[in-house]
Order: sequence, then structure tokens, then C-alpha cells
Amino acid sequence: MSGAAAAHGRARAERAASGVPVALALSLGLPVALLGGCGGTTATPTAAPDPEVQRYLPGVAGLVLSYRVDDGSGLPALATFRVLASDADAVTVQRNRLAPERLARTPDGLRYEDGSYFLRGPLEPGRPFPGRAGRTATVRAVGRTVETAIGPLHPCVVVEETSGAPGDAIATTTLCADVGPVLVETTLTVGEATTSVRATLLGRVMPE
Repeated sequence: MSGAAAAHGRARAERAASGVPVALALSLGLPVALLGGCGGTTATPTAAPDPEVQRYLPGVAGLVLSYRVDDGSGLPALATFRVLASDADAVTVQRNRLAPERLARTPDGLRYEDGSYFLRGPLEPGRPFPGRAGRTATVRAVGRTVETAIGPLHPCVVVEETSGAPGDAIATTTLCADVGPVLVETTLTVGEATTSVRATLLGRVMPE
């Protein structure tokens, strides 16, 4: 691969991890589109974190998930999702070389510092929750079994995120218990043309 092509691939991987839906970038953390946004702070929860939701993002510092990112160009890129730190209060993750993000463990899920959610319970089909940048995430399916490069995984939950505005991208993330995000797909339809970017789990490295 030429230097220009390699740089192009790296740029696509960075966009894939940033979660900017308008640019068809994938966020490898749910739901998937997850860009930063502004918002107020919320009170520190007093109840224990919901264990059902917590299991969809393993709190294992040093965990690395790798992905193949395909945008239809024939030049697939690689992306990564890392757990940098984890304790009883929060999990800190990093997508590729982007800035780390802290997810608070709350009674109802995993919450970003801007008040939006990585995932929020109860996990029931059709239930919405606040996504990033004012978007709405909706649980579409639960209890799925998904075939992956590391074997069949179960249970898995599917979350769709969109603003609902015409021409906005739809980001769909599949998260599996004890692993995290395993499939992220963002589609954008403009007129009769549809563009899709898909990130598929390639492997998992656990800390020694």
C-alpha cells in the first residue's frame, strides 16, 4: 500500500472511532455514533450501578478490541477500542488515538460526562435514551446471538442512534455481554444513494 493510501486508511479509522455520523464515522462504543456534546452535570447517584447494563462494557483495564472498517472503497482500515481504566465508579475508554472518555457507572447505565449515555437500561426493545450530540438512541433488540471472529456471543443487544432529521446518518451498534461492541454500522441515504460504513470485530486482547 502506498504512503498516501496508508494515510487515507488511518484517517478513515480515526473517523470511524470518532463517531461523527454526518461524516459516516463509526463510534465504536455505543451507540455507536457518540460524539462529544455539551451538557450540564448531574447529581452523583446513590444507588448501585445496574449490573445488566454494566456487563455490556467489560470493566477490564487493558482490554483491547480491534475492528476491520469497510466503507466500500476496497481499502479496509483498522480501528481499536481500549479500556484504559476501571473502578467501581467509572470506566475510561479510548477509540484509536482519540481523547479518552470517562463513562460513569450509574444506577441506570453507563453515562458520559455530558449527560448522554453509552447504554442505559432497562434493556427493552423500543426503549429510547439520550445519545450523543442531542441524538436519540433506541434499543432495537435484546437476547441476540451473534457470530463473530472470536466465536458465537450471547446475549447481545442492538441499539440504533439517529437525530431523525432528513439526511442524517443512522448508526446501529451491536454490543455483546462480557465483550463490548462487536459490530457498528452507519448508513447515510441522500436521495437514492446510500452509503454504509461497517466496523466488524476482528479480535480481543485481554490483559495478562
